[in-house]
Amino acid sequence: SQKRYDDAIVEYKNYKAKGGNAKKADLGVKSCELSQQWTDNPLRYKIENMSMINSKERDYSPAFSDKKYQTVIFTSNRPGSLGEQDITTGNYKSDIYETKVDKNGKWSTPVILPPGVCTEVNEGQAWVSKKGDMIFFTRCPEEKNKVNKCGVYMAKKQGSTWGPASLLPFNIDSIHFAHPCLSSDAKRLYFVSRKSGGYGGIDIWYCSFDVKTNSWGNPVNAGPAVNTEGDEMFPTVSNDGKYLYFSSNYHPGMGGLDIFMAEAGADGKFTKPVENLKAPINSSYDDF
Repeated sequence: SQKRYDDAIVEYKNYKAKGGNAKKADLGVKSCELSQQWTDNPLRYKIENMSMINSKERDYSPAFSDKKYQTVIFTSNRPGSLGEQDITTGNYKSDIYETKVDKNGKWSTPVILPPGVCTEVNEGQAWVSKKGDMIFFTRCPEEKNKVNKCGVYMAKKQGSTWGPASLLPFNIDSIHFAHPCLSSDAKRLYFVSRKSGGYGGIDIWYCSFDVKTNSWGNPVNAGPAVNTEGDEMFPTVSNDGKYLYFSSNYHPGMGGLDIFMAEAGADGKFTKPVENLKAPINSSYDDF
């Protein structure tokens, strides 16, 4: 994460020589070698800071929320968010904000989403359906005398605003569920969880919507091509449903979380090796 890749390679090899986890050591060396290659030969992307949207606090998980790609929702814990300070971070609690771009390319001052979505507890990564009739997001309740876990919620559009949010049925109250992302055809909902049956750490899962029963099916793990013994988070699916973008701190990367792409087969399953999006999209810091 300090970009001292040559030094890191030496230490990974020392660690392995002294009986450390050989798999992790080899993965570390590979990551350092690839990072040097990608840094020296960056792809032809230009990264720009969205200064009109960003604050001094954390601003993350952006997603377009209209068909014309002129409205973006994102998560932030900037001053003005609802609720008091978060006892675990000391910062303001996070809420979901919305901003729109005008014909001159200027983004409006971000505003908090309505009370049906944003409350005095932490809310994060939101995703609006292609039709604009549903919003899915993470909420972390804070009930006294109870072990609270984050869950995936959904609210429906009511006129020009959002109605009350409800916890989706596949959530388990003793396990964290978060980071929802809906496919364009509204048939598959991706999310993350530490639920049993995964490959270790936080995994990406999905549920399919059954039109006949008007209900969500049981969670299915995205599989070992995507998930690892590390953490896989922040899924985003392409419009055609063919590509899944996500962040991982275990697949060979440049440091911290890197953004990866997985390609789905005709059966919707991910079996091909995932692809690191490389520099300059990824860096030695957390990218998600």
